[in-house]
Amino acid sequence: MTESVEQEIPVFETDHRYAPIAGWLIVPALFSLFSFLGAIIMILFINPTKLAGFDLAIYSMDVFFFIYLLVTYFCWFKRKKVLSYLMIGYFSITATWFIVTYASGYGISMINLAMAVVWIFYFFRSERVKQTFVK
Repeated sequence: MTESVEQEIPVFETDHRYAPIAGWLIVPALFSLFSFLGAIIMILFINPTKLAGFDLAIYSMDVFFFIYLLVTYFCWFKRKKVLSYLMIGYFSITATWFIVTYASGYGISMINLAMAVVWIFYFFRSERVKQTFVK
C-alpha cells in the first residue's frame, strides 16, 4: 500500500506594502544597500584619473555595482519577477569579486563570501521570493 505524499507550499502574505523586504529579504536588501552606498561614496569622492592598478579595478567595480543596483532596486520596488535573477547575478559577481580580491593578495572576510553564496541559493530556492516578485 502506497500513499501519495503531497508537499505543502507555504503561502506568504505578499499584498502588504513591506512584502519586498519582509522576512529574510531584509538581509540581502541591507547587504546590497551598504554596497550601493559604498559605491556612491567612491564615485563622488575619488578621482579615477589618480588611480592605477587594483585601485582602479575597485573603482570600476563600484561604478558597475552602482548602475547594476539602480536597476535591481527599480525591479525590487516594482516587484518584478526578474529580481531573483538580478540578485543571483549580483551575489555571483560579488562572490567572484571576493575571490579575485583574495587571489590578488588582499584580505577579505570569508563571512562575506559565505553570505554571498548563501543568498544565491536563497534567491534560487525561496518560495517567499517566488510569491513576492511576480509582475
